[in-house]
Amino acid sequence: MEYNSGSPTASHGIASMFESVFPDEVSLTHSRRLQAYRKYWLYYLGQHWSYARDASDPTLTLNYSRRLVDLHNDFTFKKGFKVTIPDDPTTPGNDREDRDFVRVLLEETWRKNNMHLWLLEAAQAGAVTGDVFARVSWDTTDPLEEPHARVDLIPSHLCFPEFGGPHGVDRKQLKRILIVNPVYRDSDTLKMVGARAHHNPHSPSATNMVMEAEEWIAAVYHRKTGKLLKPAIVRYYEDKVLLEEKENPLGVIPIVHIPNYPLSGEYFGISDLSDIVELNKEMNEKLTDISDIINYHGSPTTIVSGAKLKDLEKGANRIWALPENSKAYNLELDGDLTAASSHYRELRSAMLELSGTTEQSLGKFEGSVPPSGVALQLQYLPMLEKRDVKVLTYGLGIRLINRLILLVTGLGDKDFGEKMSKLKGNRYRNEVVFPDPLPQDERRELEMTKERLAMGISTRRRELEKMGYSQAEIVDILEEAKEDALMDAEGLFDLGPGQGAFQLSRGGADSTRGAKIANTQVNNSGKDPETAPDKARKEKDKATAKKKDETEGRK
Repeated sequence: MEYNSGSPTASHGIASMFESVFPDEVSLTHSRRLQAYRKYWLYYLGQHWSYARDASDPTLTLNYSRRLVDLHNDFTFKKGFKVTIPDDPTTPGNDREDRDFVRVLLEETWRKNNMHLWLLEAAQAGAVTGDVFARVSWDTTDPLEEPHARVDLIPSHLCFPEFGGPHGVDRKQLKRILIVNPVYRDSDTLKMVGARAHHNPHSPSATNMVMEAEEWIAAVYHRKTGKLLKPAIVRYYEDKVLLEEKENPLGVIPIVHIPNYPLSGEYFGISDLSDIVELNKEMNEKLTDISDIINYHGSPTTIVSGAKLKDLEKGANRIWALPENSKAYNLELDGDLTAASSHYRELRSAMLELSGTTEQSLGKFEGSVPPSGVALQLQYLPMLEKRDVKVLTYGLGIRLINRLILLVTGLGDKDFGEKMSKLKGNRYRNEVVFPDPLPQDERRELEMTKERLAMGISTRRRELEKMGYSQAEIVDILEEAKEDALMDAEGLFDLGPGQGAFQLSRGGADSTRGAKIANTQVNNSGKDPETAPDKARKEKDKATAKKKDETEGRK
């Protein structure tokens, strides 16, 4: 996703392409955005210096820009996310059961798209450039998977959106987007030869760059009546020449924009590097100055006054015989490095504060006792605050991507499309849950889970959801737990096949089944087993009858 700064031809072609499509003021905005993208990518890749020094005077580069970006991305997204289908109170029945096939399809689609790798690349692009663009399409060429909805990340510098919405004032709604892709082809055969220009040994002609582009335009509706005035369309270009125009079968633009950090009233997001690149540059310059001073002090310059240099041999075990009134001395460092070292530490501290990074996240720990849950949250509070904002923006973007996945799959898979058409209410409703990023004390968590279940304020399904299990994994765990309980009941009471289920049904909830089964008298004949109160009542009746017979006998 790097902005290719080494290809001026491609950069000029991209600029020329969008300048011919957008007005001048919009083109100027995109030009500034591309310049910022290029700057941030260069810093992330460690190219911090705009000039080169001599080989004997190296430059030092501490790439804190990449380290801080990767650290926050790993902290926020390393555990992935889970897709859930919330219940709609306006519809009858349990939506979780009716729409379970939707959840299964979304989880399977993200598995086919390598969710963790996709999320890593999306977070990286968003943190560096401030914007993430994702496109959903139907893929039938995957050699490892069946046809499915494919979610591709488009480099931010290749996307040129236009926003405004139906009323022209909504800067959050996508109205039109142009995606430009520079490719290189043989000038004679027009055969693509790769993403970079190479000489073709089988053809005397050179390879030429061709600007391919696709333009997605949203549908237009009447402001008051909501009547469709113009359908959604897509256009395909090659070097500014319109090749094809057709109606968009989805009816919506299949591209989702995710701002990394939102800016009020603006469409584009804020990069994580916007506040630290200049500090990183200053830090590298000061470290290079400190290194130069140390080198000068370690290999000092010798100054000779009143003697000829050719008569002096410099080296170990050399004796100089200097003429009268001549002297030789080394150029020494009069000051110290305290001020420079202190300035470096202040720059580093400022970078951590502005990026919301804690010392603990960089591996600095104090004490041998692990902190409690509250203390751990306080230590990571700046990172948690930043994560909470990204969870909002990326969570909303992934929910919109899930909606496009369902739309695209409904067109590509007719059976799934028919099942979706039978759903009532909002068919595309979904939620995205990101697990807690802090390290957990598993023993303590299990104890709290046990207490919540004993108090009746939670269920096993909800506790498994908190642990990060998917819905498919939860179903498997509950089914296996039920089968194990049946086998234990049949073995404990020496029951025949199927009798364990009967005992469990009389035992009540899962948390009390064992106690209730233990207090139940089992009847192996298959009849309703006799409970303890019934048995006591019969014994009492027998004693009363016996006492009555004895009284009558004495009479």
